[in-house]
Amino acid sequence: MSIVIKEDAVSPVIGLLLMIVVTVIIAAVVTGFSSSLVSTSTDARSAQISSEFSISNGMSITHIGGDDLPTKNILITIRNSDVWGPGAEERTVQAVNKTFISNKRGDDPTGAGYWQAADGTVNVTSFKPGDTYYISPWNCTCNNLQPDETPSDYSPTKSNWAYSGSKKAFWDLCFRNSDNIGRSFIMDVTDASSGKMIATTKVPIVS
Repeated sequence: MSIVIKEDAVSPVIGLLLMIVVTVIIAAVVTGFSSSLVSTSTDARSAQISSEFSISNGMSITHIGGDDLPTKNILITIRNSDVWGPGAEERTVQAVNKTFISNKRGDDPTGAGYWQAADGTVNVTSFKPGDTYYISPWNCTCNNLQPDETPSDYSPTKSNWAYSGSKKAFWDLCFRNSDNIGRSFIMDVTDASSGKMIATTKVPIVS
């Protein structure tokens, strides 16, 4: 009498279904990963920005090359560089008010176009390669451009923006301070919606 041993195995139909399911899952993962790569590369903007800070004439910001930048999404921050001493960079970060940025140089320029109107609406919509925008000398005065670093007893006017008070430690950090000619500070341009860095540059302080 012979003994027959039966071995149970997965049905060929079930095996085929499992293979199909695994293939679909792999395809979905690869597609999702590819889509995220495309989205990231499309959203990431880059640009080369140069800038100069003049004690007499105010600040200029020039788009040298790269992507067009929608001004609505741009965040410009400034900070003292390490020439002001250890810890200065971290402590002095401040956002630039976009209502200060105009397409004409000088205090109160007639007919100037501003990145943002006083009511918060967008005026100039795009910062393009070749464009130069300005911050007037008055808006470069410490109490306007660097309110967190302004001495509490500082009371400038457009004709006299110097400081003669006792809080010199704050005044020493102010860019529109003739003692700081020859130094530089750091300007960062970021995408406010994503937090991604677009450009960073050192800004020289000149007379």
